[in-house]
Amino acid sequence: RGIYAAYGSYSHAVKSWQFRAGLRFELTRLFTQFKDTALQIPNFNNLVPNLLIKKTINEKGALTYSYNPRINRPYLFVLNPNINYVDSLNITYGNPGLLPEIWHNHMLDYNYNNKSIFAGIALQYTRRTRGIEEIRILRPDKIVETTYRNIGHAQNWGLSGSLRYNNGKLSLGTTVVVRHISLESPALNLSNSGFQATVDINSSYRFKKGFSIESFIYYESGSIALQLKRNRYLFYNLLLGKK
Repeated sequence: RGIYAAYGSYSHAVKSWQFRAGLRFELTRLFTQFKDTALQIPNFNNLVPNLLIKKTINEKGALTYSYNPRINRPYLFVLNPNINYVDSLNITYGNPGLLPEIWHNHMLDYNYNNKSIFAGIALQYTRRTRGIEEIRILRPDKIVETTYRNIGHAQNWGLSGSLRYNNGKLSLGTTVVVRHISLESPALNLSNSGFQATVDINSSYRFKKGFSIESFIYYESGSIALQLKRNRYLFYNLLLGKK
Protein backbone atom coordinates (compact mmCIF):
# COMPACT_ATOMS: atom_id res chain seq x y z
CA ARG A 1 0.00 0.00 0.00
CA GLY A 2 1.25 3.46 -0.87
CA ILE A 3 -0.17 6.73 0.47
CA TYR A 4 0.64 10.00 -1.28
CA ALA A 5 -0.45 13.37 0.12
CA ALA A 6 -0.31 17.08 -0.63
CA TYR A 7 -0.99 19.69 2.04
CA GLY A 8 -1.69 23.42 2.03
CA SER A 9 -2.48 25.73 4.95
CA TYR A 10 -2.90 29.42 5.77
CA SER A 11 -2.53 31.01 9.22
CA HIS A 12 -3.41 34.49 10.43
CA ALA A 13 -3.38 36.12 13.87
CA VAL A 14 -5.20 39.25 15.07
CA LYS A 15 -4.37 40.25 18.65
CA SER A 16 -5.61 37.38 20.84
CA TRP A 17 -7.24 35.50 17.94
CA GLN A 18 -5.57 32.88 15.78
CA PHE A 19 -7.01 31.40 12.58
CA ARG A 20 -5.74 28.48 10.53
CA ALA A 21 -7.34 26.85 7.49
CA GLY A 22 -5.96 23.98 5.46
CA LEU A 23 -6.67 21.53 2.69
CA ARG A 24 -5.10 18.16 1.98
CA PHE A 25 -5.38 15.64 -0.84
CA GLU A 26 -4.57 11.98 -0.22
CA LEU A 27 -4.18 9.19 -2.77
CA THR A 28 -4.06 5.59 -1.56
CA ARG A 29 -2.87 2.88 -3.94
CA LEU A 30 -3.24 -0.80 -3.08
CA PHE A 31 -1.14 -3.36 -4.91
CA THR A 32 -2.74 -6.80 -4.82
CA GLN A 33 -2.05 -10.12 -6.47
CA PHE A 34 -4.25 -13.20 -6.27
CA LYS A 35 -3.42 -16.60 -7.77
CA ASP A 36 -6.81 -17.30 -9.32
CA THR A 37 -8.19 -13.87 -10.31
CA ALA A 38 -7.20 -10.61 -11.95
CA LEU A 39 -9.02 -8.60 -9.28
CA GLN A 40 -7.60 -5.10 -8.76
CA ILE A 41 -8.67 -3.09 -5.72
CA PRO A 42 -9.37 0.51 -6.84
CA ASN A 43 -7.39 3.52 -5.62
CA PHE A 44 -8.76 5.86 -2.95
CA ASN A 45 -8.85 9.62 -3.56
CA ASN A 46 -9.77 11.94 -0.70
CA LEU A 47 -9.85 15.75 -0.46
CA VAL A 48 -10.47 17.04 3.06
CA PRO A 49 -10.34 20.51 4.67
CA ASN A 50 -9.48 21.51 8.24
CA LEU A 51 -10.05 24.62 10.34
CA LEU A 52 -8.87 26.00 13.68
CA ILE A 53 -10.00 29.14 15.56
CA LYS A 54 -8.28 29.93 18.85
CA LYS A 55 -8.96 32.69 21.36
CA THR A 56 -6.27 33.28 23.99
CA ILE A 57 -8.02 34.49 27.13
CA ASN A 58 -4.94 35.01 29.30
CA GLU A 59 -1.49 33.53 29.85
CA LYS A 60 -2.97 30.33 31.31
CA GLY A 61 -6.20 29.75 29.40
CA ALA A 62 -7.42 29.46 25.80
CA LEU A 63 -10.64 28.57 24.01
CA THR A 64 -10.33 26.61 20.74
CA TYR A 65 -12.67 25.38 18.03
CA SER A 66 -11.35 22.88 15.51
CA TYR A 67 -12.72 20.92 12.57
CA ASN A 68 -10.49 18.07 11.49
CA PRO A 69 -11.75 15.21 9.29
CA ARG A 70 -10.04 11.84 9.59
CA ILE A 71 -9.75 9.19 6.88
CA ASN A 72 -10.15 5.63 8.12
CA ARG A 73 -8.97 3.30 5.36
CA PRO A 74 -10.19 -0.32 5.30
CA TYR A 75 -7.69 -2.84 6.58
CA LEU A 76 -6.36 -5.43 4.17
CA PHE A 77 -8.19 -8.33 5.82
CA VAL A 78 -11.60 -6.65 5.27
CA LEU A 79 -10.72 -6.17 1.57
CA ASN A 80 -9.60 -9.76 0.98
CA PRO A 81 -12.36 -11.61 -0.95
CA ASN A 82 -11.03 -15.08 -0.15
CA ILE A 83 -13.62 -17.14 1.72
CA ASN A 84 -12.68 -18.42 5.16
CA TYR A 85 -14.70 -21.49 6.09
CA VAL A 86 -14.70 -21.00 9.85
CA ASP A 87 -16.85 -24.10 10.38
CA SER A 88 -19.75 -25.89 8.67
CA LEU A 89 -22.22 -23.12 9.59
CA ASN A 90 -20.11 -19.94 9.33
CA ILE A 91 -18.07 -18.36 6.53
CA THR A 92 -16.35 -14.98 6.36
CA TYR A 93 -14.96 -12.97 3.45
CA GLY A 94 -13.87 -9.41 2.74
CA ASN A 95 -15.20 -6.86 0.29
CA PRO A 96 -12.63 -5.48 -2.21
CA GLY A 97 -15.01 -2.66 -3.21
CA LEU A 98 -14.93 -0.91 0.18
CA LEU A 99 -14.17 2.82 0.35
CA PRO A 100 -12.55 4.67 3.28
CA GLU A 101 -14.69 6.00 6.09
CA ILE A 102 -14.65 9.74 6.71
CA TRP A 103 -14.92 10.99 10.29
CA HIS A 104 -15.89 14.68 10.57
CA ASN A 105 -14.62 15.84 13.98
CA HIS A 106 -15.79 19.12 15.54
CA MET A 107 -14.37 20.12 18.93
CA LEU A 108 -14.80 23.10 21.24
CA ASP A 109 -12.44 22.99 24.21
CA TYR A 110 -11.09 25.18 26.97
CA ASN A 111 -7.64 24.54 28.47
CA TYR A 112 -6.04 25.90 31.62
CA ASN A 113 -2.31 25.38 32.13
CA ASN A 114 0.20 26.55 34.68
CA LYS A 115 3.45 25.07 35.95
CA SER A 116 2.03 22.04 37.75
CA ILE A 117 -1.66 21.77 36.83
CA PHE A 118 -3.37 21.24 33.51
CA ALA A 119 -7.16 21.13 33.21
CA GLY A 120 -9.36 20.91 30.17
CA ILE A 121 -12.99 20.46 29.21
CA ALA A 122 -14.19 19.72 25.68
CA LEU A 123 -17.44 19.31 23.78
CA GLN A 124 -17.12 17.11 20.72
CA TYR A 125 -19.41 16.21 17.82
CA THR A 126 -18.38 13.53 15.32
CA ARG A 127 -20.21 12.43 12.20
CA ARG A 128 -19.16 9.35 10.25
CA THR A 129 -20.03 8.83 6.59
CA ARG A 130 -19.57 5.70 4.46
CA GLY A 131 -19.10 3.73 7.65
CA ILE A 132 -17.59 0.25 7.27
CA GLU A 133 -19.85 -2.17 9.09
CA GLU A 134 -19.45 -5.88 9.75
CA ILE A 135 -22.70 -7.58 8.81
CA ARG A 136 -24.02 -11.11 9.20
CA ILE A 137 -26.39 -12.66 6.67
CA LEU A 138 -28.40 -15.81 7.41
CA ARG A 139 -28.78 -17.81 4.19
CA PRO A 140 -31.72 -20.16 3.50
CA ASP A 141 -29.41 -23.15 4.08
CA LYS A 142 -28.78 -21.85 7.67
CA ILE A 143 -25.17 -20.84 6.93
CA VAL A 144 -24.16 -17.44 8.31
CA GLU A 145 -22.08 -15.20 6.04
CA THR A 146 -19.98 -12.44 7.63
CA THR A 147 -18.66 -9.63 5.44
CA TYR A 148 -18.25 -5.82 5.33
CA ARG A 149 -20.04 -2.95 3.55
CA ASN A 150 -20.03 0.86 3.43
CA ILE A 151 -23.55 1.13 4.87
CA GLY A 152 -23.12 2.84 8.23
CA HIS A 153 -23.89 6.36 9.40
CA ALA A 154 -22.98 7.48 12.90
CA GLN A 155 -23.23 10.55 15.09
CA ASN A 156 -21.42 10.96 18.40
CA TRP A 157 -21.88 13.69 20.97
CA GLY A 158 -19.27 13.72 23.70
CA LEU A 159 -18.24 15.67 26.78
CA SER A 160 -14.78 15.12 28.24
CA GLY A 161 -12.78 16.47 31.13
CA SER A 162 -9.05 16.13 31.84
CA LEU A 163 -6.96 16.93 34.88
CA ARG A 164 -3.18 16.59 35.26
CA TYR A 165 -0.86 17.36 38.17
CA ASN A 166 2.94 17.12 38.09
CA ASN A 167 5.44 18.43 40.64
CA GLY A 168 8.52 16.61 39.33
CA LYS A 169 8.20 13.58 41.63
CA LEU A 170 4.48 12.91 41.71
CA SER A 171 2.38 12.80 38.55
CA LEU A 172 -1.39 12.24 38.55
CA GLY A 173 -3.80 12.40 35.65
CA THR A 174 -7.32 11.42 34.70
CA THR A 175 -9.63 11.79 31.71
CA VAL A 176 -13.36 11.13 31.77
CA VAL A 177 -15.39 10.95 28.55
CA VAL A 178 -19.15 10.49 28.20
CA ARG A 179 -20.58 9.97 24.69
CA HIS A 180 -23.95 9.38 23.13
CA ILE A 181 -23.55 7.18 20.04
CA SER A 182 -26.17 6.84 17.33
CA LEU A 183 -25.71 4.33 14.48
CA GLU A 184 -27.93 3.81 11.46
CA SER A 185 -27.93 1.78 8.26
CA PRO A 186 -30.83 2.43 5.86
CA ALA A 187 -29.57 -0.42 3.67
CA LEU A 188 -30.16 -2.96 6.46
CA ASN A 189 -33.03 -1.06 8.11
CA LEU A 190 -31.10 -1.22 11.39
CA SER A 191 -30.23 1.31 14.06
CA ASN A 192 -28.57 1.25 17.45
CA SER A 193 -27.82 3.93 20.02
CA GLY A 194 -26.77 4.42 23.61
CA PHE A 195 -24.38 6.06 26.02
CA GLN A 196 -20.74 5.10 26.47
CA ALA A 197 -18.35 6.24 29.18
CA THR A 198 -14.58 5.83 29.50
CA VAL A 199 -12.28 6.68 32.39
CA ASP A 200 -8.51 6.48 32.52
CA ILE A 201 -6.32 7.19 35.54
CA ASN A 202 -2.53 7.22 35.45
CA SER A 203 -0.06 8.00 38.19
CA SER A 204 3.65 7.76 38.88
CA TYR A 205 6.06 8.58 41.68
CA ARG A 206 9.84 8.87 41.52
CA PHE A 207 11.77 7.75 44.58
CA LYS A 208 15.42 8.35 45.33
CA LYS A 209 18.22 6.32 43.71
CA GLY A 210 16.28 5.81 40.48
CA PHE A 211 13.34 3.84 41.89
CA SER A 212 9.86 4.56 40.55
CA ILE A 213 6.32 3.21 40.61
CA GLU A 214 3.70 3.71 37.90
CA SER A 215 0.10 2.59 37.47
CA PHE A 216 -2.56 2.86 34.79
CA ILE A 217 -6.29 2.08 34.96
CA TYR A 218 -8.69 2.16 31.99
CA TYR A 219 -12.42 1.47 32.22
CA GLU A 220 -14.95 1.40 29.40
CA SER A 221 -18.67 0.97 30.06
CA GLY A 222 -19.08 -0.97 26.81
CA SER A 223 -18.95 -0.34 23.07
CA ILE A 224 -21.83 -0.04 20.62
CA ALA A 225 -21.90 -1.40 17.06
CA LEU A 226 -24.70 -1.63 14.52
CA GLN A 227 -25.74 -5.20 15.33
CA LEU A 228 -24.43 -5.60 18.86
CA LYS A 229 -23.38 -4.06 22.17
CA ARG A 230 -20.25 -5.27 23.94
CA ASN A 231 -19.81 -5.63 27.68
CA ARG A 232 -17.80 -3.32 29.88
CA TYR A 233 -14.01 -3.53 29.82
CA LEU A 234 -11.42 -2.96 32.55
CA PHE A 235 -7.63 -2.85 32.16
CA TYR A 236 -5.03 -2.02 34.79
CA ASN A 237 -1.34 -2.47 35.41
CA LEU A 238 1.36 -1.71 37.95
CA LEU A 239 5.00 -1.11 37.10
CA LEU A 240 7.99 -0.96 39.46
CA GLY A 241 11.20 0.35 37.95
CA LYS A 242 14.85 1.01 38.76
CA LYS A 243 17.15 3.09 36.57
